[in-house]
Amino acid sequence: MIVLPLVVGVGRLVATRREGLEYGLLRAPLSDGLGAHRFQLLNVMLLCALVALTVPAGTYAARAVQLTGSYRALLILFSAGLVGSVLLALVPLRRVRLASNLVVVAGTIFLATQLVQVHRPPTDAVTIGTPLADPWWVGQGGGAELINYHHTGPMQSNALDIMQIGEGGIHRPGRTDLAAYYVYNRLVLAPADGVVSYVLDGLPDQPIGSVDEHHPSGNSLVIDIGGGRHVMTGHLRQNSITVRPGDRVREGRPIARVGNSGHSSAPHLHIQAQTLPIAIGDIQATDLPQMLRTLRTYSLLFRDASSVRGGRETRPDAIDPRRGEIIGPNG
Repeated sequence: MIVLPLVVGVGRLVATRREGLEYGLLRAPLSDGLGAHRFQLLNVMLLCALVALTVPAGTYAARAVQLTGSYRALLILFSAGLVGSVLLALVPLRRVRLASNLVVVAGTIFLATQLVQVHRPPTDAVTIGTPLADPWWVGQGGGAELINYHHTGPMQSNALDIMQIGEGGIHRPGRTDLAAYYVYNRLVLAPADGVVSYVLDGLPDQPIGSVDEHHPSGNSLVIDIGGGRHVMTGHLRQNSITVRPGDRVREGRPIARVGNSGHSSAPHLHIQAQTLPIAIGDIQATDLPQMLRTLRTYSLLFRDASSVRGGRETRPDAIDPRRGEIIGPNG
């Protein structure tokens, strides 16, 4: 929305020389013969309003962490782009293009659907304790693709990616080695009482810029928490898992450390609730059709924790995490 208004504006300038602009919306917006132009204006206004709502939804939270001081300037440019788009729609081309309006309508429907999903309370969710002892940041999380890229596929649709932030973002300024990431090597706590059903350990932590395509989940463990539900944690540090299959664990017990094993672009903890007793990354291709018929993931809620979203702290009975939120255990 920063570049597009500039491109459209140049097109309007070119059309001005050819007398191809319609000024009726400025002079007499309710005049006959401007119905298509009025629809186009309302269409653009609605899309811009929905695009503006993606900011508080958390869509660009990662940029806010990465850009820190310059993020405010980017937001100003973003807002100027939205205003510019509406102003340009007030002086449209004389000919209303059906294809362009259909693209805008499709974008409006997509964003409206996504924003509804962002704010819709989860159903049949799994409530667990926080998996880290210190406050953590939700890098990917929520019930829509707009704020959680996991939501695009059924095998991870309700998964969360957990990180920590500090000066410079998710890692210390000027460094990109694994130890520079604030979440790296943090203790992972059992998020619920249960029995360990699966463990994979011994895979190396990948340096930044390298991934393990053969073991997507990396070092991982799964805890059977009862009721046909299992909690999986992935990308754990090599040789850090302290439990074995069959072990009974209590909520809050240290079970591993955060690493960067598997298919991971940066150290983080992947966590999800599912119907499977194994890590999703270890599903063999021959088993995939059957697994997809039985696999289901559940939204995660976190109890006994506080939430900071948009600079406002709350302590609800259960937190529904969303990208950009900071969650920490109470006390």
